[in-house]
Amino acid sequence: MRIKVIGLLFLVTVSALAEGPTYKLGPSFSVLDYKQTGVASTTQVWLSAIGEGQYSVSSDWGLHGKAGLGLLPISKSGTYFNLRHLEMSLGVSYQGWVVEEEGFFPSAGYHYETFINGDDFGFRNIHGLFGLLNLRLKTLPQQWIGFEMGVTVLNTDSGFSGTNNQLLVGASYCWDKFNEMVSSLTLQGQLKFYSLKFGNGEVSAHFYSLNILASF
Repeated sequence: MRIKVIGLLFLVTVSALAEGPTYKLGPSFSVLDYKQTGVASTTQVWLSAIGEGQYSVSSDWGLHGKAGLGLLPISKSGTYFNLRHLEMSLGVSYQGWVVEEEGFFPSAGYHYETFINGDDFGFRNIHGLFGLLNLRLKTLPQQWIGFEMGVTVLNTDSGFSGTNNQLLVGASYCWDKFNEMVSSLTLQGQLKFYSLKFGNGEVSAHFYSLNILASF
């Protein structure tokens, strides 16, 4: 059932500047620095697959979503578990604060993530509401730089709390009409910080990610 949901979310996604649906797919290289009460700290490097997309329902509003799944552990230390990470989100964005395709794009929605193995880890089935603000600026013809900041208030087995949260900062560079095969190419760097409380302890985690996304 989860695999079907993942596939659906790869097909429901976002580009807040397009008149029709746009899709981006690519690899992600992530470093996970994970600390949990009562469990050995671990640092793991993963190769993941990610997808995101966007659909403008009007000149001011768009739907967006994304999904990512860890595919292959590259290295790890501190534990024998492979912390295969899964995340999915769906949301709506406002596109009215734009002048010549530059401007702010606030969005909000619902986010879910988990480790799909490593049963002794508390970071499982966390979900909640997110708010995100994107800034897009033109640098050269058909080239863009973007910045993003966001927060997600998450539900764990101890319930919803403002102290159960994910903070996100990121930056990206995008080439529109990159070549004849790739209509756009995006390089994206992200840092996510998690502060979570579970029934059996607390979790502090950092994700450092480098994403490469292409539209065809």
